[in-house]
Amino acid sequence: MKTRIFDHIDLRVADMAAAQKFYGQLLPVLGFSVGSGDDEWRTYQPPGDKPQAFFGFTPDAKDQPNENRIAFWAESRAEVDRLA
Repeated sequence: MKTRIFDHIDLRVADMAAAQKFYGQLLPVLGFSVGSGDDEWRTYQPPGDKPQAFFGFTPDAKDQPNENRIAFWAESRAEVDRLA
């Protein structure tokens, strides 16, 4: 039986403050709390004391937008609108 939907997502971001603002609002709503972090590395993971999937990002001033996609599941359009 599959116990995780993904292992981790690790992003490079050009603007760490903007990323912290965006993901700091979105990820807790999705069940991820701040696991650790500073201005060089930030992770969010579900609560618990065993290894779990996590979402992390770190700054990279040379980062360029690309075609990567991260899709989160939503039960309805209303949930998408609430998260947005």
